Amino acid sequence: MEHYDAINIYYKRYMAEIGGIETMTYNLAYKYRNKDVMFLFGGCHPGQLVRLLEVGANVVEYDMNKTYRCKRCFLSFDSSIPSNIIADDYVRIGHNNFEILTDLGFVMPEDADKTINYGVSREACESLEKILGKECEYCPNPYIDIDPKPLLKLVSPQRISPEKGPERIKKMAEELDRHHIPFQWTIITNDKQTVEDLGNDSIVYLKARLDIFPYVKDADYLVLLSEYEGSPMAPQEALMMGVPIIVTNLGWVKDLGIDERHGFFLNKDLSDLDVEEIYRKKGTFKFDWQPPEDIWKDLLLDGRGEKRKKPMELYRVKATKEASERNILIPEAGGVPEEGQEFNIPESRIATLLGKNGFKAAFITVIGKVGPEEKPKKKRKKQTDQP
Repeated sequence: MEHYDAINIYYKRYMAEIGGIETMTYNLAYKYRNKDVMFLFGGCHPGQLVRLLEVGANVVEYDMNKTYRCKRCFLSFDSSIPSNIIADDYVRIGHNNFEILTDLGFVMPEDADKTINYGVSREACESLEKILGKECEYCPNPYIDIDPKPLLKLVSPQRISPEKGPERIKKMAEELDRHHIPFQWTIITNDKQTVEDLGNDSIVYLKARLDIFPYVKDADYLVLLSEYEGSPMAPQEALMMGVPIIVTNLGWVKDLGIDERHGFFLNKDLSDLDVEEIYRKKGTFKFDWQPPEDIWKDLLLDGRGEKRKKPMELYRVKATKEASERNILIPEAGGVPEEGQEFNIPESRIATLLGKNGFKAAFITVIGKVGPEEKPKKKRKKQTDQP
């Protein structure tokens, strides 16, 4: 009786980090774990290797000095049949429109007419039949039932500066990764590099803007892990929208009458951080929080001065390259402007942004004054003598 190293060998020269064929390979390994399949790779990205091994796949590194025997060998059209893989039959799977690939310079392996050929789409089949002149059967990709863990959505509208707790952000993100909790943490700020320096691919940068409310409303939690604060606006605005918060337990928290019903209040050393509990409770918070009584109505005096200042005059300006490259936050532009972006600013801001008050570069060019909208004059009816 002939000895087989495996009943089936699935050969691939290299398993990349991401890709449709890589997903198809994983699905095959997961779905047909009860089949005798050797996944024989010339190379494999570590991430792909780990997830294949986690589902019990028999992954073997290809060695050109060894002989492999099987009943059926599966491979793609990107390589010839290795001479040291001895199979009763060879099956090739086509993953593309090979007429287009051939026009782009793809060269079909010389032994392509010696294999049983399948295509993952009817278009792939038709293209192979035209090129090879032999029948190609349709073989859809294997799919598996997917029930992914829900994504944890965090948002932090803040600077990434020492007092805002960047090290705490990094530590919390590391804990989420360690517990295999899928998350996306959006940092709304004016400096993309500081977000990238946090070193976690699940922390993403969003350019600073004045209207952050849609992003806060869509989040599971607003996070602010500061070293110190006065009475930060963003967490309170989140609470007013019914969005729970994750914050360091500072003095301002006591002023607002908020507690575990409204989120998580952490020690500065994050010794009480429980990311599993944060994940478990997402979407369960129900509260109607209102801010403290607004006493500005008593601070602002009534009446009107004898002389009113003339109304503020606006100017239309255009952002320079320096403003964009140096990430200059200009609130009137909605954040850091793109080069050439036009917006209006008050006259009092022009000197500063032109570089006349300490800056060494001009961040705007002035287009002109924005005048009040002129109302169309009513045409007077021409008077005529009455008959």
